[in-house]
Amino acid sequence: MKSAIILATIISRGRTVSGFSSSHGISTRSFAPKYGGSLKRSSATFLQATTTDNNNNDSNGDNDDANGTVWNPSARKTLAALATIGAAETAFLTGVKTLGGEGAINSICSVSGNALGGCSDVLSSPYANIAGIPLTAFGFAAYTTVAILSILPLLNKEENDSSSTAGGDDSFNRLALLTISTGMATFSAFLMSLLLLVLKEMCPYCILSAVLSLGLGTVTWFGGAASNQTKRAAIAGLSSVMITTLTMFGLVFTAEANYDASSSSSGSTTALLAQGETPPELTNQSPPAITQDSSDRAMILAKDLNALDAKFFGAFWCSHCYEQKQTLGKQAMAKIPYIECDKDGKNSQRGFCKEKKIPGYPTWEIAGTLHPGEQTLDELEQIVKDLLESASKK
Repeated sequence: MKSAIILATIISRGRTVSGFSSSHGISTRSFAPKYGGSLKRSSATFLQATTTDNNNNDSNGDNDDANGTVWNPSARKTLAALATIGAAETAFLTGVKTLGGEGAINSICSVSGNALGGCSDVLSSPYANIAGIPLTAFGFAAYTTVAILSILPLLNKEENDSSSTAGGDDSFNRLALLTISTGMATFSAFLMSLLLLVLKEMCPYCILSAVLSLGLGTVTWFGGAASNQTKRAAIAGLSSVMITTLTMFGLVFTAEANYDASSSSSGSTTALLAQGETPPELTNQSPPAITQDSSDRAMILAKDLNALDAKFFGAFWCSHCYEQKQTLGKQAMAKIPYIECDKDGKNSQRGFCKEKKIPGYPTWEIAGTLHPGEQTLDELEQIVKDLLESASKK
Protein backbone atom coordinates (compact mmCIF):
# COMPACT_ATOMS: atom_id res chain seq x y z
CA MET A 1 0.00 0.00 0.00
CA LYS A 2 2.88 2.36 0.80
CA SER A 3 4.30 1.86 -2.68
CA ALA A 4 0.88 2.55 -4.24
CA ILE A 5 0.64 5.88 -2.41
CA ILE A 6 4.11 6.88 -3.55
CA LEU A 7 3.24 5.92 -7.11
CA ALA A 8 -0.06 7.87 -7.06
CA THR A 9 1.75 10.98 -5.89
CA ILE A 10 4.29 10.70 -8.69
CA ILE A 11 1.56 10.23 -11.31
CA SER A 12 -0.31 13.32 -10.05
CA ARG A 13 2.84 15.33 -10.72
CA GLY A 14 2.95 14.24 -14.34
CA ARG A 15 5.55 11.43 -14.08
CA THR A 16 5.13 8.03 -15.71
CA VAL A 17 4.95 4.76 -13.92
CA SER A 18 7.69 3.34 -16.07
CA GLY A 19 10.02 6.18 -15.14
CA PHE A 20 9.42 5.55 -11.49
CA SER A 21 9.77 1.79 -11.78
CA SER A 22 13.02 1.96 -13.68
CA SER A 23 14.57 4.29 -11.13
CA HIS A 24 13.33 2.38 -8.08
CA GLY A 25 13.56 -1.22 -9.34
CA ILE A 26 9.83 -1.87 -9.16
CA SER A 27 8.16 -4.14 -11.70
CA THR A 28 5.12 -2.35 -12.99
CA ARG A 29 3.91 -5.46 -14.72
CA SER A 30 3.37 -7.29 -11.44
CA PHE A 31 2.36 -4.12 -9.58
CA ALA A 32 -0.38 -2.85 -11.90
CA PRO A 33 -2.85 -5.74 -11.79
CA LYS A 34 -3.10 -5.57 -8.05
CA TYR A 35 -3.28 -1.84 -7.52
CA GLY A 36 -4.16 -0.43 -10.94
CA GLY A 37 -7.89 0.19 -10.31
CA SER A 38 -7.49 1.89 -6.95
CA LEU A 39 -4.49 3.82 -8.26
CA LYS A 40 -6.50 5.29 -11.12
CA ARG A 41 -9.30 6.36 -8.82
CA SER A 42 -6.92 7.89 -6.25
CA SER A 43 -4.90 9.80 -8.79
CA ALA A 44 -8.05 11.07 -10.54
CA THR A 45 -9.51 12.26 -7.24
CA PHE A 46 -6.25 14.00 -6.32
CA LEU A 47 -5.99 15.72 -9.70
CA GLN A 48 -9.62 16.87 -9.55
CA ALA A 49 -9.13 18.35 -6.07
CA THR A 50 -5.96 20.12 -7.19
CA THR A 51 -7.68 21.59 -10.27
CA THR A 52 -10.64 22.78 -8.21
CA ASP A 53 -8.32 24.44 -5.69
CA ASN A 54 -6.42 26.23 -8.44
CA ASN A 55 -9.65 27.46 -10.00
CA ASN A 56 -10.78 28.84 -6.63
CA ASN A 57 -7.51 30.66 -6.23
CA ASP A 58 -7.87 32.15 -9.70
CA SER A 59 -11.35 33.42 -8.91
CA ASN A 60 -9.99 35.20 -5.83
CA GLY A 61 -7.28 36.90 -7.83
CA ASP A 62 -4.39 35.14 -6.05
CA ASN A 63 -2.87 33.61 -9.18
CA ASP A 64 -3.60 36.37 -11.70
CA ASP A 65 0.01 37.06 -12.57
CA ALA A 66 0.96 33.38 -12.75
CA ASN A 67 -1.95 32.37 -14.95
CA GLY A 68 -2.20 35.52 -17.08
CA THR A 69 -5.81 36.25 -16.06
CA VAL A 70 -7.43 39.67 -15.55
CA TRP A 71 -7.95 40.83 -11.98
CA ASN A 72 -11.51 40.84 -10.65
CA PRO A 73 -13.66 41.68 -13.74
CA SER A 74 -16.61 42.64 -11.53
CA ALA A 75 -14.54 45.21 -9.64
CA ARG A 76 -13.17 46.55 -12.91
CA LYS A 77 -16.67 47.07 -14.28
CA THR A 78 -17.70 48.83 -11.07
CA LEU A 79 -14.69 51.14 -11.31
CA ALA A 80 -15.46 51.88 -14.95
CA ALA A 81 -19.08 52.73 -14.11
CA LEU A 82 -18.16 55.06 -11.22
CA ALA A 83 -15.43 56.74 -13.27
CA THR A 84 -17.77 57.26 -16.23
CA ILE A 85 -20.30 59.03 -14.01
CA GLY A 86 -17.52 61.20 -12.56
CA ALA A 87 -16.15 62.03 -16.02
CA ALA A 88 -19.60 63.05 -17.24
CA GLU A 89 -20.20 65.29 -14.22
CA THR A 90 -16.80 67.01 -14.34
CA ALA A 91 -17.00 67.46 -18.13
CA PHE A 92 -20.38 69.15 -17.70
CA LEU A 93 -19.13 71.47 -14.95
CA THR A 94 -15.97 72.30 -16.90
CA GLY A 95 -18.03 73.23 -19.94
CA VAL A 96 -20.34 75.38 -17.85
CA LYS A 97 -17.47 77.25 -16.18
CA THR A 98 -15.44 77.67 -19.36
CA LEU A 99 -18.18 78.50 -21.86
CA GLY A 100 -21.06 79.79 -19.79
CA GLY A 101 -19.33 81.85 -17.11
CA GLU A 102 -20.99 83.18 -13.97
CA GLY A 103 -24.50 83.23 -15.42
CA ALA A 104 -24.36 79.56 -16.41
CA ILE A 105 -23.04 78.59 -12.95
CA ASN A 106 -25.94 80.46 -11.39
CA SER A 107 -28.36 78.58 -13.64
CA ILE A 108 -27.14 75.07 -12.83
CA CYS A 109 -26.95 75.90 -9.15
CA SER A 110 -30.52 77.17 -9.24
CA VAL A 111 -31.55 73.85 -10.72
CA SER A 112 -29.79 72.03 -7.88
CA GLY A 113 -31.89 74.05 -5.44
CA ASN A 114 -28.85 75.28 -3.55
CA ALA A 115 -27.74 78.41 -5.36
CA LEU A 116 -27.19 81.19 -2.88
CA GLY A 117 -24.37 80.57 -0.48
CA GLY A 118 -23.79 77.06 -1.77
CA CYS A 119 -23.10 75.78 -5.22
CA SER A 120 -22.42 79.22 -6.77
CA ASP A 121 -20.11 80.25 -3.94
CA VAL A 122 -18.09 77.06 -4.17
CA LEU A 123 -17.78 76.85 -7.95
CA SER A 124 -16.84 80.53 -8.16
CA SER A 125 -14.48 80.52 -5.19
CA PRO A 126 -10.70 81.04 -5.45
CA TYR A 127 -10.25 77.32 -4.73
CA ALA A 128 -12.13 76.26 -7.87
CA ASN A 129 -9.18 76.89 -10.21
CA ILE A 130 -5.53 75.92 -10.54
CA ALA A 131 -3.43 78.32 -12.62
CA GLY A 132 -6.59 79.60 -14.26
CA ILE A 133 -7.78 76.09 -15.19
CA PRO A 134 -11.04 74.86 -13.61
CA LEU A 135 -10.43 72.19 -10.99
CA THR A 136 -13.15 70.15 -12.67
CA ALA A 137 -10.95 69.82 -15.78
CA PHE A 138 -8.33 67.96 -13.75
CA GLY A 139 -11.10 65.83 -12.28
CA PHE A 140 -12.31 64.95 -15.76
CA ALA A 141 -8.81 63.84 -16.77
CA ALA A 142 -8.48 61.67 -13.65
CA TYR A 143 -11.90 60.01 -14.02
CA THR A 144 -11.30 59.33 -17.72
CA THR A 145 -7.92 57.73 -16.98
CA VAL A 146 -9.44 55.43 -14.35
CA ALA A 147 -12.26 54.42 -16.72
CA ILE A 148 -9.76 53.51 -19.46
CA LEU A 149 -7.44 51.62 -17.11
CA SER A 150 -10.38 49.69 -15.66
CA ILE A 151 -11.92 48.48 -18.89
CA LEU A 152 -8.90 48.10 -21.20
CA PRO A 153 -7.61 44.73 -19.84
CA LEU A 154 -11.10 43.26 -20.20
CA LEU A 155 -11.23 44.32 -23.84
CA ASN A 156 -7.73 42.96 -24.50
CA LYS A 157 -8.63 39.64 -22.89
CA GLU A 158 -11.63 39.24 -25.18
CA GLU A 159 -9.43 39.81 -28.22
CA ASN A 160 -6.65 37.47 -27.12
CA ASP A 161 -7.58 35.35 -24.14
CA SER A 162 -4.38 33.30 -24.32
CA SER A 163 -1.95 36.24 -24.29
CA SER A 164 1.15 35.30 -22.31
CA THR A 165 1.70 38.93 -21.29
CA ALA A 166 -1.76 39.48 -19.86
CA GLY A 167 -0.65 38.88 -16.27
CA GLY A 168 2.24 41.33 -16.45
CA ASP A 169 0.15 44.04 -18.09
CA ASP A 170 -2.60 43.53 -15.55
CA SER A 171 -0.14 43.86 -12.67
CA PHE A 172 1.12 47.24 -13.85
CA ASN A 173 -2.44 48.30 -14.67
CA ARG A 174 -3.60 47.50 -11.14
CA LEU A 175 -0.70 49.46 -9.68
CA ALA A 176 -1.69 52.48 -11.78
CA LEU A 177 -5.30 52.17 -10.63
CA LEU A 178 -4.20 52.03 -7.00
CA THR A 179 -2.02 55.11 -7.38
CA ILE A 180 -4.59 57.27 -9.18
CA SER A 181 -7.62 56.25 -7.11
CA THR A 182 -5.69 56.84 -3.88
CA GLY A 183 -4.74 60.33 -5.03
CA MET A 184 -8.32 61.10 -6.03
CA ALA A 185 -9.71 59.89 -2.70
CA THR A 186 -7.11 61.93 -0.78
CA PHE A 187 -7.77 65.06 -2.82
CA SER A 188 -11.53 64.68 -2.32
CA ALA A 189 -11.03 64.43 1.43
CA PHE A 190 -9.09 67.70 1.41
CA LEU A 191 -11.72 69.38 -0.78
CA MET A 192 -14.45 68.31 1.61
CA SER A 193 -12.49 69.89 4.48
CA LEU A 194 -12.31 73.14 2.49
CA LEU A 195 -16.01 72.92 1.77
CA LEU A 196 -16.95 72.43 5.42
CA LEU A 197 -14.24 74.40 7.25
CA VAL A 198 -13.37 77.26 4.89
CA LEU A 199 -16.32 77.92 2.61
CA LYS A 200 -18.81 76.42 5.08
CA GLU A 201 -21.28 75.73 2.31
CA MET A 202 -22.95 72.73 0.70
CA CYS A 203 -22.43 71.87 -2.96
CA PRO A 204 -24.29 68.82 -4.38
CA TYR A 205 -21.95 68.52 -7.38
CA CYS A 206 -18.89 68.59 -5.14
CA ILE A 207 -20.31 66.00 -2.75
CA LEU A 208 -21.19 63.67 -5.63
CA SER A 209 -17.65 63.88 -6.99
CA ALA A 210 -16.19 63.19 -3.54
CA VAL A 211 -18.40 60.13 -3.06
CA LEU A 212 -17.37 58.79 -6.47
CA SER A 213 -13.66 59.33 -5.76
CA LEU A 214 -13.85 57.66 -2.36
CA GLY A 215 -15.77 54.81 -3.99
CA LEU A 216 -13.01 54.31 -6.55
CA GLY A 217 -10.39 54.11 -3.82
CA THR A 218 -12.46 51.69 -1.74
CA VAL A 219 -13.21 49.30 -4.60
CA THR A 220 -9.60 49.31 -5.79
CA TRP A 221 -8.00 48.59 -2.42
CA PHE A 222 -10.60 46.25 -0.97
CA GLY A 223 -11.21 44.54 -4.31
CA GLY A 224 -7.75 42.97 -4.24
CA ALA A 225 -5.86 45.13 -6.73
CA ALA A 226 -2.81 44.95 -4.46
CA SER A 227 -2.64 41.13 -4.62
CA ASN A 228 0.87 39.72 -5.24
CA GLN A 229 2.39 43.21 -5.14
CA THR A 230 1.63 44.41 -1.64
CA LYS A 231 4.95 46.18 -1.13
CA ARG A 232 4.79 48.04 -4.43
CA ALA A 233 1.15 48.94 -3.81
CA ALA A 234 1.97 50.34 -0.36
CA ILE A 235 4.79 52.46 -1.77
CA ALA A 236 2.59 53.71 -4.62
CA GLY A 237 -0.30 54.52 -2.28
CA LEU A 238 1.89 56.37 0.21
CA SER A 239 3.59 58.34 -2.57
CA SER A 240 0.21 59.25 -4.02
CA VAL A 241 -1.00 60.55 -0.65
CA MET A 242 2.14 62.64 -0.16
CA ILE A 243 2.08 64.16 -3.67
CA THR A 244 -1.64 64.90 -3.40
CA THR A 245 -1.14 66.57 -0.02
CA LEU A 246 1.58 68.82 -1.41
CA THR A 247 -0.64 69.66 -4.40
CA MET A 248 -3.50 70.54 -2.10
CA PHE A 249 -1.38 72.91 -0.02
CA GLY A 250 -0.16 74.44 -3.26
CA LEU A 251 -3.78 75.04 -4.25
CA VAL A 252 -4.52 76.66 -0.89
CA PHE A 253 -1.53 78.98 -1.04
CA THR A 254 -2.24 79.89 -4.67
CA ALA A 255 -5.84 80.74 -3.85
CA GLU A 256 -4.62 82.76 -0.89
CA ALA A 257 -2.19 84.71 -3.07
CA ASN A 258 -4.86 85.41 -5.69
CA TYR A 259 -7.22 86.57 -3.00
CA ASP A 260 -4.63 88.93 -1.50
CA ALA A 261 -3.93 90.39 -4.93
CA SER A 262 -7.57 91.29 -5.51
CA SER A 263 -8.44 92.61 -2.08
CA SER A 264 -6.88 94.21 0.95
CA SER A 265 -7.07 91.13 3.13
CA SER A 266 -4.15 89.03 4.32
CA GLY A 267 -5.83 86.14 6.10
CA SER A 268 -4.17 82.83 6.73
CA THR A 269 -6.20 79.99 5.29
CA THR A 270 -3.55 77.52 6.38
CA ALA A 271 -4.15 78.40 10.01
CA LEU A 272 -7.87 78.00 9.45
CA LEU A 273 -7.33 74.49 8.09
CA ALA A 274 -5.21 73.57 11.08
CA GLN A 275 -7.61 74.96 13.70
CA GLY A 276 -10.92 74.22 11.98
CA GLU A 277 -12.28 77.72 12.57
CA THR A 278 -12.50 81.05 10.73
CA PRO A 279 -9.65 83.47 11.59
CA PRO A 280 -10.75 87.05 12.39
CA GLU A 281 -8.78 88.46 9.45
CA LEU A 282 -11.01 86.55 6.99
CA THR A 283 -14.18 88.25 8.22
CA ASN A 284 -15.57 91.73 7.56
CA GLN A 285 -13.82 91.87 4.18
CA SER A 286 -14.29 94.72 1.72
CA PRO A 287 -14.39 94.16 -2.04
CA PRO A 288 -11.51 95.53 -4.15
CA ALA A 289 -11.62 99.27 -4.79
CA ILE A 290 -13.05 100.41 -8.14
CA THR A 291 -10.31 102.13 -10.13
CA GLN A 292 -12.10 102.92 -13.40
CA ASP A 293 -13.62 106.39 -13.90
CA SER A 294 -17.19 106.48 -15.21
CA SER A 295 -18.02 107.61 -18.71
CA ASP A 296 -20.86 110.05 -19.46
CA ARG A 297 -22.84 107.14 -20.83
CA ALA A 298 -22.36 105.18 -17.60
CA MET A 299 -23.43 108.18 -15.52
CA ILE A 300 -26.68 108.55 -17.49
CA LEU A 301 -27.32 104.82 -17.12
CA ALA A 302 -26.67 104.99 -13.38
CA LYS A 303 -29.19 107.81 -13.05
CA ASP A 304 -31.84 105.72 -14.84
CA LEU A 305 -31.01 102.66 -12.74
CA ASN A 306 -31.32 104.68 -9.57
CA ALA A 307 -34.71 105.93 -10.71
CA LEU A 308 -35.82 102.31 -11.13
CA ASP A 309 -34.69 101.48 -7.57
CA ALA A 310 -31.87 99.26 -8.86
CA LYS A 311 -29.67 97.30 -6.45
CA PHE A 312 -26.45 95.43 -7.13
CA PHE A 313 -25.94 92.12 -5.24
CA GLY A 314 -22.48 90.59 -5.03
CA ALA A 315 -19.67 89.14 -2.90
CA PHE A 316 -16.36 90.71 -1.97
CA TRP A 317 -14.37 87.89 -3.60
CA CYS A 318 -16.46 87.69 -6.79
CA SER A 319 -14.33 88.58 -9.82
CA HIS A 320 -17.35 89.09 -12.08
CA CYS A 321 -18.83 91.49 -9.54
CA TYR A 322 -15.62 93.51 -9.64
CA GLU A 323 -15.57 93.54 -13.45
CA GLN A 324 -19.18 94.74 -13.47
CA LYS A 325 -18.27 97.62 -11.19
CA GLN A 326 -15.30 98.49 -13.36
CA THR A 327 -17.56 98.56 -16.42
CA LEU A 328 -19.75 101.26 -14.86
CA GLY A 329 -16.94 103.04 -13.02
CA LYS A 330 -16.60 104.32 -9.48
CA GLN A 331 -18.71 107.49 -9.91
CA ALA A 332 -21.66 105.60 -11.42
CA MET A 333 -21.51 102.78 -8.89
CA ALA A 334 -21.56 105.33 -6.08
CA LYS A 335 -25.16 106.09 -7.10
CA ILE A 336 -26.27 102.44 -6.98
CA PRO A 337 -26.75 100.57 -3.69
CA TYR A 338 -24.35 97.61 -3.33
CA ILE A 339 -25.56 94.64 -1.28
CA GLU A 340 -22.85 92.35 0.14
CA CYS A 341 -24.17 88.78 0.28
CA ASP A 342 -21.19 86.86 1.63
CA LYS A 343 -21.37 86.24 5.37
CA ASP A 344 -17.71 87.29 5.78
CA GLY A 345 -18.08 90.49 3.75
CA LYS A 346 -18.16 93.97 5.23
CA ASN A 347 -21.70 95.13 6.05
CA SER A 348 -22.99 91.71 5.04
CA GLN A 349 -26.72 91.53 4.32
CA ARG A 350 -26.86 87.80 3.75
CA GLY A 351 -30.30 87.47 5.23
CA PHE A 352 -31.65 90.08 2.81
CA CYS A 353 -29.98 88.25 -0.09
CA LYS A 354 -31.66 85.01 0.94
CA GLU A 355 -34.97 86.79 1.30
CA LYS A 356 -34.61 88.09 -2.25
CA LYS A 357 -33.60 84.56 -3.41
CA ILE A 358 -30.51 85.84 -5.19
CA PRO A 359 -29.42 83.00 -7.53
CA GLY A 360 -25.72 83.95 -7.64
CA TYR A 361 -23.23 86.75 -8.02
CA PRO A 362 -23.46 89.28 -9.47
CA THR A 363 -27.21 89.87 -9.69
CA TRP A 364 -29.03 93.08 -10.53
CA GLU A 365 -32.44 93.89 -9.11
CA ILE A 366 -34.07 96.50 -11.32
CA ALA A 367 -37.65 97.58 -10.65
CA GLY A 368 -38.16 94.47 -8.56
CA THR A 369 -36.93 92.06 -11.27
CA LEU A 370 -33.76 89.99 -10.86
CA HIS A 371 -31.16 89.88 -13.65
CA PRO A 372 -28.38 87.38 -12.76
CA GLY A 373 -24.90 87.59 -14.23
CA GLU A 374 -22.52 90.29 -15.42
CA GLN A 375 -24.19 92.71 -17.86
CA THR A 376 -22.70 94.93 -20.53
CA LEU A 377 -23.70 98.59 -20.81
CA ASP A 378 -25.80 97.71 -23.87
CA GLU A 379 -27.63 94.99 -21.97
CA LEU A 380 -28.31 97.24 -18.99
CA GLU A 381 -29.54 100.03 -21.24
CA GLN A 382 -31.89 97.62 -22.98
CA ILE A 383 -33.26 96.39 -19.66
CA VAL A 384 -33.86 99.98 -18.55
CA LYS A 385 -35.47 100.87 -21.87
CA ASP A 386 -37.86 97.88 -21.75
CA LEU A 387 -38.87 98.66 -18.16
CA LEU A 388 -39.47 102.34 -18.90
CA GLU A 389 -41.55 101.53 -21.97
CA SER A 390 -43.56 98.98 -20.01
CA ALA A 391 -44.19 101.52 -17.24
CA SER A 392 -45.30 104.21 -19.71
CA LYS A 393 -47.97 101.90 -21.17
CA LYS A 394 -49.62 101.29 -17.81
